[in-house]
Amino acid sequence: MQQTIIRAVLGTLITLAFTGHAFSQTDVTLFYTADWRVTEEGKHAYYRICQYDLNNFDLTGEVKDYDKQGKLLMEGAYKSGKREGVFTFYYPNGTVRAKGSYVGVRRVGEWQYFYENGALYQLVDFVFADNPSYYKILELHDPEGKALVKNGNGTYEVVLENFNPIGNHADGPKALEGKVKNGLKTGSWKMREQKSGILLLEETWVNGVFDQAKVYHQDGSFYGTMKMEIGHKVPDLFYKKLHDTELFELDTTVFDESLQSAGVSEILETVTGQTFEIMNRPAGYGAGDYALLELIGKEIRYPSEALTYGQQGTVYLKVSIDAAGNPTQVGVLKSVAPSLDEEALRVVNLIDQWLPKIIEGEAVASEVTVPVKFKMN
Repeated sequence: MQQTIIRAVLGTLITLAFTGHAFSQTDVTLFYTADWRVTEEGKHAYYRICQYDLNNFDLTGEVKDYDKQGKLLMEGAYKSGKREGVFTFYYPNGTVRAKGSYVGVRRVGEWQYFYENGALYQLVDFVFADNPSYYKILELHDPEGKALVKNGNGTYEVVLENFNPIGNHADGPKALEGKVKNGLKTGSWKMREQKSGILLLEETWVNGVFDQAKVYHQDGSFYGTMKMEIGHKVPDLFYKKLHDTELFELDTTVFDESLQSAGVSEILETVTGQTFEIMNRPAGYGAGDYALLELIGKEIRYPSEALTYGQQGTVYLKVSIDAAGNPTQVGVLKSVAPSLDEEALRVVNLIDQWLPKIIEGEAVASEVTVPVKFKMN
């Protein structure tokens, strides 16, 4: 018979086993290199004052970033590791650079962008958080304060530094120009080499809907036509910084690379020099729920016998964990089929980085339930 595409995943019921963790928030000061890797004090370019949930290794609460001289660069808030609410970014001179709301990684609602002298640069409304290409340009002002776009209508004229979306153009400033009607890109949008005026890109838009893009080489010769927008016209300037800090990447010239996979308390104690005590915590996987999902997803294999007989479902396993965090026994709580049970047991028995349950500061033996879902698509 024709082979069916199959997959075996940890189901959404994993949340029943692990996300009941109580919060154990603590204030943390972290030091970062210029590329936002966690380093030690004295070797830093930036530092952050924030709160971490020690049970889940999540940013939770207010976050403030400073440069080495103590000038505020950013302030915002997280909930369970996700950006939530208003973030404000500052220039080194203290004026606001940008301000707006995030929901997760998406900008939502109106965002204000400013010049370093405090004058408004542009006002953009990110209308649909699930479609980062759909936004309305409400206002745009040149450095002298002249309104180029007002109430969503006008000509969008900006200079983009080192904008090189397809990699065949030289570095350096590019001039971008296009029409805005009712906040939406419309008509012909052209990008030129600022110094020479050579046309590098021409996109066609119809009331905010992309049509096509003609791309040219650095010498102005035709490169080809593309059916996708070439680069976001209002890029998230802070995406990489926020993304990298959320990954909690370590400066391996200072910290051993193996520390990255240690428990949250060991990592934070090593990088901060502080001592953290978790008073209450359910047992769980040391690197967190999502890491457990990834590990099981990588290791698990759908048994050929189960495939032959069309067997699928969720195997519930019980993992006994002693007070030292060692798995002492893995058993089946709810069976689906012998081959699926066996595969679930095989994979979960590979896991050894468990954290023990803590009650009033004391580690105790306990059990966790791990539902492993097998599904044929």
